[in-house]
Amino acid sequence: MRPTRFLFALLLAVPLAAQDGGAAVNPDAAMLRRLYDVELTTSPAYEQLRELTAKFPGRLSGSKNLDGAVQWAEALLKQQGADRTELQPVMVPHWERGPKEFVRMAPASLGGKAADLTATALGGSVPTAEDGLTAPVVELQSLAELKTTDVKGKIVFFNRPMNPVYINPGQSYGEAGDQRNRGPAEAAKFGAAGVLVRSLTHAHDDVPHTGNTTYLPGVPRIPAAALSTLAADRLSAALKADATLRVSMEIHSQWFENAPSHNVIGEIRGSEHPEQVILVGGHLDCWDIAPGAHDDGAGIVQSIEVLRLLKAAGYVPRHTIRCVCFVS
Repeated sequence: MRPTRFLFALLLAVPLAAQDGGAAVNPDAAMLRRLYDVELTTSPAYEQLRELTAKFPGRLSGSKNLDGAVQWAEALLKQQGADRTELQPVMVPHWERGPKEFVRMAPASLGGKAADLTATALGGSVPTAEDGLTAPVVELQSLAELKTTDVKGKIVFFNRPMNPVYINPGQSYGEAGDQRNRGPAEAAKFGAAGVLVRSLTHAHDDVPHTGNTTYLPGVPRIPAAALSTLAADRLSAALKADATLRVSMEIHSQWFENAPSHNVIGEIRGSEHPEQVILVGGHLDCWDIAPGAHDDGAGIVQSIEVLRLLKAAGYVPRHTIRCVCFVS
């Protein structure tokens, strides 16, 4: 989680003699070495991440924990020596999950025995009716299958897993992400009553992953939830055994008016070109069901660490270095 990837690329270009204190040492190489020494021996980033996630987990837009994290980030930027800090007012979406949602394979399909499926509502999902939604399920592997499958009045179950063969998992995530990002809106065009999506993860466990879904203007908004990968496998197997299987789902989410919040800005003023800005940043908010360490607490502490590192190493930038902990 070292916040110095840009320095790593530069250091690779420095002759070994310059790194090892040989005759080829030059001021640039010496400063790069100094930055590495300071970072590798004094970085507080991990402890700051622990503090952020312990004090302010689940920093969903519009939440009190996000408000607390905003104050925390500004205080930390001041502590780390920023020449200037600012809380920039912005309005953010405000969606709340409400009471715990559930998805259940209905008893009529299983000889009178209900079977819960571990699930979590997708971010931004509309709620089900007060008494929930129960409907037949149709399993699909792609959005394209919506054009050739009767989904009217049914719950569409997108079960395409992330492709495991890519070296870069981001490519797998991006390819499978259309099911979550666009799946509910596209399914609604064809009359679907709800959507279930296989969680976007290579992990094979019973932990569901939420994430944003986007509705379209003029298209009905239908409730949508993510199943853990194990739950998705269980539902798929049950459908193969009984194509008439029905599923019940309850989602209790609610949308509110946009809420006031702040982008947190801190900077080191440039000595020669203060009007020219080099920007680093990460998003301070996170999903409500997680502490937000990876997404994106790590990006926040890394960005703040850039300012601390330059100050600690005695580096005076010619251009303004600005850190933005933004909210969305």
